Amino acid sequence: MSRRFIVPLFILTLVLPAVFSGAVVSPAAAQQGFYVAVAPYVTTTHPCTYHAKGSCQAELKSAALRFWLRSTDGTVNRAGTVRAGGDGFVEWWLPHNKEYVVTFQYEGKRGTGSFVSYPKSATCITTIQLTAPR
Repeated sequence: MSRRFIVPLFILTLVLPAVFSGAVVSPAAAQQGFYVAVAPYVTTTHPCTYHAKGSCQAELKSAALRFWLRSTDGTVNRAGTVRAGGDGFVEWWLPHNKEYVVTFQYEGKRGTGSFVSYPKSATCITTIQLTAPR
């Protein structure tokens, strides 16, 4: 490939991410894992399949949430406290081709849901309602 084509290509890789304000996922990041945004809720949610950073808004903005996340094959186990973003979503990069179960706890309420990380799987999970124990 001639230098005439390499230099513009290199410049595009530097400029395009700035133009799209972080909306672009680099190929290297995509190879590291599956991106998923999860928005647990108490009263209000919205239907969503593919997360659109900046336009998807959820109920529990900046909330501190306790979570338990595991893959059904047992290879991924995470637990701790996470703060939802200003849009109300918790975002993770997870291994591809797995099934996950996640539980959230917030102000005495708890909810559990599941999702998968296969090609073309939903990246916006808005179906986990937090409820008080019975």
